[in-house]
Amino acid sequence: MDNTLSTTEAARALNTTLPRVHRSLSRLGIGTYDGHRRKLTDGDFKRLQADLGFVPDREDIGREELFVLAALRQHSLGLRSARAVARVAGVSPTTASRALARLENKGYVVYPVRRVVEGAVKEVELWEINWSSPAWRSVESDVRGTVLPARVAADHASSFPPKYLDHLFWNVDRSSLNLDSDGAFIALRVLGSLDLQGLSWLASGAISKENLRRASRARGISPRQKDFALNLARQM
Repeated sequence: MDNTLSTTEAARALNTTLPRVHRSLSRLGIGTYDGHRRKLTDGDFKRLQADLGFVPDREDIGREELFVLAALRQHSLGLRSARAVARVAGVSPTTASRALARLENKGYVVYPVRRVVEGAVKEVELWEINWSSPAWRSVESDVRGTVLPARVAADHASSFPPKYLDHLFWNVDRSSLNLDSDGAFIALRVLGSLDLQGLSWLASGAISKENLRRASRARGISPRQKDFALNLARQM
């Protein structure tokens, strides 16, 4: 990349719109003017990319759909509502609803009834990727290359374990726990339970790699649990 680039070039590189780039630059307070045109340094572009995220360029599927699929890929056991999908994907609930409808119509996602444990076994509807479909396989590599906006990832990572994991912390004051300072303890509790939803939550990147490594060194952890924690840390 040259030392500077225009906002048009930045929008093209990030596969997004020029107005979205200008809004982000104004929010971040970056970019310099060369006459009437805004120019970005390499550092500016990196901050812009972190703020807006990135999706590969495809003709058959849009930016919002790729963000939604990337969010569902992080939550391999599904997300309960379009609002929940929107929160992880960094789009509005309305945008998420429309994207999910289009993706379901094309076979990328499904909305089945699943049994989950939330204190007791109950049946809920969850949005999830249609893992066995040709549609998903055709787009999987590009979803892997999609990067959700950094602020979305940070907001998601700072939230406490979801309600469906309450049963793993039945003897703990959840309000006193912090994902950063208590991350190793939280990871160890989930690893020790072998709860599939909990392991999927860990795999979504909610716990930092440093805390996963600390958990892997905890007394009493099994070799299998240690390997799982270290494998997750290496993928981050």
